[in-house]
Amino acid sequence: TAKYKYRVVLQGSNVKDHNNNNVYFSDTTSAPTNMTCIRSVIAYGQASNGECSQADAEQAFIQPLLDESVHMFIFIPPDMWTDEMRKNAKGIINPVFRLRRPLYGWSRSGNIWEHHLADTLKSIKHSTIKGVTNGKDSWKPVEHWPQTFWKYGSKGKVIVLTVYVDDFILCGPGSSNEWPSIREVVKVTDPTPVGRVLGVHHRFEKSKDGTVTKTEIDMTDYCIQSVELYNSTKGSDKWPLKPKVFYPWYEPTQHEIDNLMDKPGVFGPASASLLMKALYCARMVRLDICYTINTLSRYVTKWNALCDKQICHLFSYISNSKNKCLHGQMDINDLNNLEIHCYPDADLAGTFDTTKATSGGFVEITGPNSFFPLDWYSKRQTNTAHSTTDAELVSLSKMLRESLVPIQSLWSTLLQRPVKAILHEDNTATITVVNAGYSPQLRYMAKHHRISLGLVHELITSHDDIELVHVETNLQKGDLMTKGLQRPKHDPAMDMVGLYPV
Repeated sequence: TAKYKYRVVLQGSNVKDHNNNNVYFSDTTSAPTNMTCIRSVIAYGQASNGECSQADAEQAFIQPLLDESVHMFIFIPPDMWTDEMRKNAKGIINPVFRLRRPLYGWSRSGNIWEHHLADTLKSIKHSTIKGVTNGKDSWKPVEHWPQTFWKYGSKGKVIVLTVYVDDFILCGPGSSNEWPSIREVVKVTDPTPVGRVLGVHHRFEKSKDGTVTKTEIDMTDYCIQSVELYNSTKGSDKWPLKPKVFYPWYEPTQHEIDNLMDKPGVFGPASASLLMKALYCARMVRLDICYTINTLSRYVTKWNALCDKQICHLFSYISNSKNKCLHGQMDINDLNNLEIHCYPDADLAGTFDTTKATSGGFVEITGPNSFFPLDWYSKRQTNTAHSTTDAELVSLSKMLRESLVPIQSLWSTLLQRPVKAILHEDNTATITVVNAGYSPQLRYMAKHHRISLGLVHELITSHDDIELVHVETNLQKGDLMTKGLQRPKHDPAMDMVGLYPV
């Protein structure tokens, strides 16, 4: 059952010009879609009672030809030459061959592929295959969301396509009718229902009447791999995993802080590898471990014995909670009542080792009978906050600029109507300052934190589709991303964000 494959790559780190000088490319930006967009597209597919399918582009980067203006020559190992190449290279020592397609490894390849795909999709009008009925509008890019396109399909409803390098996700009513026209111009595999996307498993269950679709977003196998990596790392014998750990953050005692902070840790050389392994899972599904990874990552270059204890606690928790999945459900009857709910939060000087606060947030799309998690974040603030209001405003500004407005723009395109967004803030002083747009006590924030209270005020008060409301602290869903919660608070917080066992 083993499958072997190889990939020929260009050594993009060693490109020289005709004078043997290093070449630097300015046009190398590659911006594929992200999981926030993928989750939104899947949620829309379910809410609109449409199909959700996926396919992979075959040899994506080498599908487009290089422009004739690109003159690039490469050395190819002789054992990979074709007969024609051997004939042309006869009598030449160390011959080079002109590159005609953007190989993997070259810094511009991703950029060229993305432009080629966008131009190709926008040129599609309708399928020439008999018996295929699809929308005759061309694909249009979704503003501010790279590699994401939309059009009206055969049923007159919006369908959306989002692409991560070579992974295509297509959702919406009648979206399956678009695959033939796409496959006429782009080489992709046979489409299948959405399942495993970027290492994340998606499972769907429809209600008996077909109106509600429940979704499980699962990375159990990845969690098992992470635990195996920990157990195979040097030092794990000194710090074996514990059998009963029910929350990810270990709060040290003062005695441990005094005695372990100055001792070198055994996981120091492998700390970055272990944390990066867990970080991918945290960004995709397991938002409950975001805060712990965020905190420990600051010690990669100064790892100590207390970090050993905390990372052992983290992986013990991952091992004991590997079957936890992110859950959501969408009801087709809620399509006209969907709203975006955002929960920005901050914890003022919440850890023993720094005075800086932690920003956290959670974003979901909801309706009367619908709930689907879309985005979350946990980030240490760059400057020390003077008060809780100060810290909360920094987190609120980040939520508005980086999550709420872009997600609102995406969903407004999908639903073809303004989508209301509601910000849930648990600090009443923060709400007062935002509504006023100015605070004499916070005049320093523009320079110290580099955020504008005027901008936050205008975004919320000048737009009818954004509303700021107060929420009780025990209902603040962003709390999970700002501090290490102990079990009495951790379990209810997990339930609120839809993270629980299958």
